[in-house]
Amino acid sequence: MTLYLKIETDLREILVEYQPNNIALEQPFIRAEYPSTTKLLQVLGVVNLVAYRHGCLPVMIYPATWKSNLDSPKAEREDLTAIVEELFDLQSILLNQEVDAIAVAYTAWCGLGIQA
Repeated sequence: MTLYLKIETDLREILVEYQPNNIALEQPFIRAEYPSTTKLLQVLGVVNLVAYRHGCLPVMIYPATWKSNLDSPKAEREDLTAIVEELFDLQSILLNQEVDAIAVAYTAWCGLGIQA
């Protein structure tokens, strides 16, 4: 199974199970000279296609937007982690990606972001 088919299958299962109206994605930093740019854009295409087919609206959140929603665009990782832990009464967040995902979703829930 290719990466793209796995993403499509998994995302479709999540959307069917939870029936969200929107999905929040962090707007990636894209530079043509990065070798991973093509793959990243293809993944975003798959995610957007699956979301639209499910009737879900993708919302893109810039890193500076979600950081500003919690603290400031230049906030330190430790501060962002502490804010997310306190805001959602979490004991500890082990991965930076978890902090980012929660903060992106919360920022979209607050009505910030760009509809794709």
